Amino acid sequence: MAEEIHEIVLTENTILLPGDKVRVGPDVSSPFKSKINEEGKCIDAVNSSRGLSVQIQFNDGAIIKGSRSGLILTEFYTGAAPGGKY
Repeated sequence: MAEEIHEIVLTENTILLPGDKVRVGPDVSSPFKSKINEEGKCIDAVNSSRGLSVQIQFNDGAIIKGSRSGLILTEFYTGAAPGGKY
């Protein structure tokens, strides 16, 4: 049986930590629009504060700073899947 995949669509109030892995969702705002459906890792989240910009490093090496709203959390920095069994 296949393992169920869990993902969380982020809002401005979602805490994102460096090391968390994300995918760019279809409803993301600029400047991430050029990376829709691409995956990356959070490298800076301004002390994990809500509402502030985050920096995402994508698999191609590009680093983009912008709003977390519309990004999709796919894996916590610990390696756990969001909403998974603990």
